[in-house]
Amino acid sequence: MLTLINHVSGVLLAALLLVFSSSAAAFDCDAARNDAEKTICGNSDLSRLEDELSRQYEIALRDTVSPEILRQDERAWLSRRNVCRKDVHCLTMQYQQRLLELTSEDRGATRKEAPLSLPMLACSNEASLASIESSTSTEVTFLNDSDESITVYWLDLDGHRKQYQVLAAGNSYRQQTYLTHPWIVTTADGRCIGLYLPRAARGVAIVGSSPAR
Repeated sequence: MLTLINHVSGVLLAALLLVFSSSAAAFDCDAARNDAEKTICGNSDLSRLEDELSRQYEIALRDTVSPEILRQDERAWLSRRNVCRKDVHCLTMQYQQRLLELTSEDRGATRKEAPLSLPMLACSNEASLASIESSTSTEVTFLNDSDESITVYWLDLDGHRKQYQVLAAGNSYRQQTYLTHPWIVTTADGRCIGLYLPRAARGVAIVGSSPAR
């Protein structure tokens, strides 16, 4: 009887360990450095997304013909993720977008990557964003999918808006930029619609009428 109890206890303990490990973040939660990482560690759904993302990133890194570009892209994505801080919805969207990028990549191919849609960040992040450096060049296409004209601004090294383009409804334009340079899109009278952070590969910022939340 005692042997049976010990066996059942062992099975239960193994099951509990399996559940715990399946919801643990891929990084060391004891060394979580910022609000985003701490939020991920405290949320089982986000921890599972982090674990899956880590797995897919290792696969992509193994298969890609351009590992350094992929690493640069990952660093840029981490910056975008960390802007979400304690916002679970924002973090979830960032993980889903990144997983889509990694799993849809044509691994082993040498073709030029098609531009992928950049997530729109909430306007509340503007005060905490500024350009950092100009070392890795990339490109963003801004597409005005709203019914009114919009204005595209670069946030400079001090976080100040610098106007670059006014886009009429339905129009688009390509903007050369750098990985750590944030961009903000506003209505004609300067009200923020959303923010965008570039990635290493070409991206497209599709701007609608509703501001990001």
